[in-house]
Amino acid sequence: MLLLNNFNLIKENSNFIGSKSYNLSYLKNKGFNIANGYIIPSFSFNDNKEINDIEEIINLNENKLYAIRSSAIGEDGKENSFAGIFQSELFIEKKDILNSIYRIKDSFYSNKAKIYLKLKNTTIKPCILIQEMIESEISAIIFIKDNKITMNIKKGYCDGIASGKEDSIELNFDLKNILLQEKIIKSKLNFDKNIFIEDLNIIINNLLSIYENNLDIEITLSNDKWYILQTRKLNNF
Repeated sequence: MLLLNNFNLIKENSNFIGSKSYNLSYLKNKGFNIANGYIIPSFSFNDNKEINDIEEIINLNENKLYAIRSSAIGEDGKENSFAGIFQSELFIEKKDILNSIYRIKDSFYSNKAKIYLKLKNTTIKPCILIQEMIESEISAIIFIKDNKITMNIKKGYCDGIASGKEDSIELNFDLKNILLQEKIIKSKLNFDKNIFIEDLNIIINNLLSIYENNLDIEITLSNDKWYILQTRKLNNF
């Protein structure tokens, strides 16, 4: 497997990992808050759909929980997000990681995935991302276009927003006015702690300096810090 925070190793193998893993590794290398983890690249999947080169799992911490997510080549692109198509699993103990990996691997070949691939006339190559779980207090999915922000935000974890299974609060505002949103967000969420909106503003502007405009960001607040879960360049809004 590839170590998420070894960007030189990631660059050497960039043809074998999806954009989700590549972007997170790149941002971790740039000093953004990204959870530690590993990437299982496409070359670890053989023709029989077995997975090789996962010995590093034995080095994972038995006292931590993990998030296991798809990061296929072709997923999370400008045009095709594959949102809800592939499996993601959270709060996974070390002893259950291998079974979780195989469930996510199977989702690459599911009927739902085949229908989506045919509809979009595209292909993917498997890749899986393993990261330490972050205990989320607040999570948000943020869409940015032309300095306009649409933010869906809720207490707890981000997966409920992405899947549409949990209600979130939607806010629309100008990027330059993000610092005015803290009272509104706290009121709507009934949240009485600091949400570090100034830090979030800095993170968003730093991301825009890298990716320019039209950006999709998944981010979560934990222990007074914002952690980036995913970034994706957008073709259309």
